[in-house]
Amino acid sequence: MTVAPHFDEASNIAVVAAGKRRFTFFPPEQIKNLYIGPLDFTPSGQPISLVNLRDPDLKRFPRYEEAYKNAMSVELNPGDAIYIPSP
Repeated sequence: MTVAPHFDEASNIAVVAAGKRRFTFFPPEQIKNLYIGPLDFTPSGQPISLVNLRDPDLKRFPRYEEAYKNAMSVELNPGDAIYIPSP
């Protein structure tokens, strides 16, 4: 399962019980390069990026390349947890 790139207003703790989960984090100043889309496309009303991180269309979203250069990714395995503070 893939979740669209988004940001949450509240802090979160993600825990993996089984399988793996990958997170890609971007510094707040990169939000302009993530092409945040209209809320109409999100079931929860949460702002999401229109960029597909697995296959970014750099012709359509050229500034994403700059965001990617500043990104940090982490993969969690069973038993791992990560605290994600609010912005």
